[in-house]
Amino acid sequence: MSGTQRMVLRRTEPPGTPADSATSRIEADPNTALLDRSSASALLVDGKARSIRQAVKELTGWIAVPVIGYAPPDPPPRIRRKPEAAE
Repeated sequence: MSGTQRMVLRRTEPPGTPADSATSRIEADPNTALLDRSSASALLVDGKARSIRQAVKELTGWIAVPVIGYAPPDPPPRIRRKPEAAE
């Protein structure tokens, strides 16, 4: 999916929309993909930000939190040494 964003949908209120209903709503949208639903109070979703935010508006008690990726640090430089002379 080009132009997509990963977001975590979190349930903020226990009496909010059940996770099964939220899962069904996300799976019904062709512009979003459900990546992980292992938690009853959080879903990992990938898709167009506008589509995800629209879905969250329809789900009471849920919020969308963008996933921020970090680039790994550059590896330290390798120090090359001359091989020691064999005695």
